[in-house]
Formats: sequence, C-alpha cells, structure tokens
Amino acid sequence: MVYTRSPDYLYRRNGIYYFTRNVPSDLKTRFNKNRVVVSLHTRSEVKAQKAAFALSDRLERYFESLRLERFHSQELGLKALQDIKTANSNHFSLSDALALYHRLKGTGKNQLFYDVSNRSIRYLAECLEHNNLSDLEISDAGRFRDYLFARGMSSSSVKRVFSSVKSIVNLAIREQGLTVTNVFSGTFIPDDGAKQLRNPIPSKALQRVQRDCQNLDDEARWLISLISDTGMRLSEACGLLVSDNMVQLGQGLRQQLCDMVRDQGMNPVGEIGDKRESSSIMSIIDEVNEVLEMGAEFALIEAAELMHGGVPNEELILAIRQNVDITRCIFELATPRVGSTTVQIYAGKKFLVKTFGPDVNLGNVTPDVVIETETTRLGLGSAGPLDFLEER
Repeated sequence: MVYTRSPDYLYRRNGIYYFTRNVPSDLKTRFNKNRVVVSLHTRSEVKAQKAAFALSDRLERYFESLRLERFHSQELGLKALQDIKTANSNHFSLSDALALYHRLKGTGKNQLFYDVSNRSIRYLAECLEHNNLSDLEISDAGRFRDYLFARGMSSSSVKRVFSSVKSIVNLAIREQGLTVTNVFSGTFIPDDGAKQLRNPIPSKALQRVQRDCQNLDDEARWLISLISDTGMRLSEACGLLVSDNMVQLGQGLRQQLCDMVRDQGMNPVGEIGDKRESSSIMSIIDEVNEVLEMGAEFALIEAAELMHGGVPNEELILAIRQNVDITRCIFELATPRVGSTTVQIYAGKKFLVKTFGPDVNLGNVTPDVVIETETTRLGLGSAGPLDFLEER
C-alpha cells in the first residue's frame, strides 16, 4: 500500500486521492474523531484539488457555525450536556485510569497485581504517541497487538496484556461515565499455531538430578527435587507448608523419615488428615496407628478432620477414642485463620475435653486463650463440672 501526501489536505493511497483535515482543538469535544478523512474517488490530482478546496471551505464554515453556537450558549450562561461529558473523557489519561484501577481494585492484592497492571500500561504508552482515552482508535489496538508480538511475546502473553488493559480501561469508563468505547475489546489475537510436543525428560535423567540434589542437600536442591516429578510450579513449591499434605508418603518413606529424625536426636511427629477433603474414619485411624508404630512420639490430627461445618465431627472423635492410644495424639483446634468463629473453636475444644478428659493434648492453643483453656480442663469453664467429663 503506497501513501503520498500533497498540499491542501490531500494524500493518495493506492492511486486514489483522499481529503484529510484535523478537527480544531477547541472543537474536539463535539466529535468522536480527531480527524476528518474522506475518499474523493479520483486519481486525478486536478480534480482532487478542486474537490478538496470545496470540502475544506464547507468544513471551515461548519466549524465556524459550531463556534458561534457555543458563543451564544456561553453568552446566555448555557453549556451543552454533551460538552460536559465529553470534556471529562478528553482529560482522562491512561495514567489516570491506572491510578483509579489501583485505588479501587488494589485493596488486599499482592505485588503481582501492581506489577502486571503497571507493565501493561507501560507497554501501551511505549507503543502509542497519545495518552488520553478519547484519542484512542480501534486501529491503535491493532498497532498495540503488533507491537507486543514484535517484542517477542507469545500469543498467550499478548492475550494476558490485553486482558489487563481492557480491565483498566473498562473500569475508567464505568466509574467516570466516559463517552468513549473500549477500543481494546474484540481485538483479534492469533494463536501461535500448532504447539510443538516436547518429549518427556527420561526417567534416568530425573533420577540423576534427584540423586545430585540429595547429595548437595540444601534448600535450592530440595525445591528442584520436589518439582522434578510432581508437576508443581516453582511458586507452588516455594509456598508449600508441611501441613498442606500435598505429597502422599508411602509407608516405607514414612519409616525412613522417622528414622532420619530420630538419628538427629529429635522426636518425630506425624500429621494425619487433609485440610481440603475429608478422609474416611478408618483411613485416619489406620494412619494414626501406623505413624505411632513407626516410632513417632505423637500423631497430630488435622483440625479440618475434627470439625465439619463448624461443629465437632463426633463420629470420628469417638472412633479415635476407641481405637488408638490418645495419650500419644495431639488434636488440633480450628483457628480464625481458616474461617472458624470463636464459638466454633470453643465448641470443638469443649467436646474434646468432654470426650478425652482434662489431660487431652490440644494443638493451636493461642496465648490469648491459655487461661480459658485451662479453666475448661478443670471444669471451671462452660464445659461443665468434672463429673461431666467422665467417659461416655
């Protein structure tokens, strides 16, 4: 496609002449575009110049009529509602939209939220020469897409950037009542094409990596070893807690870990249960007895298994009393951190004391409730007198 430009508001594209003229800055609030473009349907420069002269004259007279209309309105103390609305949009920039997005949606968000939105708007500012939302055109969205691909981004990365920009602009339009459209909605973003299938890493290579990690034995190598055959992302592995119970340990590995802890002069504790899904009663009892037989000093039973729907899991608790050595069990109390209320926490504590007696081992007892917990053990709290603590 060939462009040539000549005086008198003319330019030529593929041999056809076009008339173009910028909207005067004092009238931009009256139009949805900043430039007038009209095809003159001729390849003749002479004809095009005559047509352009006539169009320019008509356009100039039209602009003057708008100025006179505004002059009379101001003289009478009037201002068109449309002028007020569009004036707002003309002066709302991308940086304004980003600041609004952070203020309204940033509460409680982590740093990643700010990094992604800042980066997306920075890319847009680098690509486009204008900054006001009212100056954006649909063609700008296409230019922005091409710019991101030219940076070497994949299709999925481009889509993520567009999703961020669309959210920021949409919020500004809604909150500010702007009369502009979101030009980034509906932009076509092609896929990368057929994805290349990657061959899996040979099992011998994984075993060699894991063996080397075990020999080096530091935190970085623990992470590498963990993600090498679990499918975890690095961020997931870094945020993993022992109590998340993400890795299922077989009996042999459990025994090995217990022996390793004892060899270091420490007493192992085995945690039983799942935070996310309820386990069967028999599987919990079997696991408790298993870790105790392996030499664990205590079996710590997950609070989420002991409480269901905010009330004690009586069936499980009574089954534990009948089938395991409760003197070597620690029963976790629920906490506000996982959404339990004070009433629910106390109900669980009360039932455990009533069921197992005042010497029951309780976990997750926070410093602020130590006295209340001890009075409950002694029958001085709302758990009732000691004779109420007899075995049921």
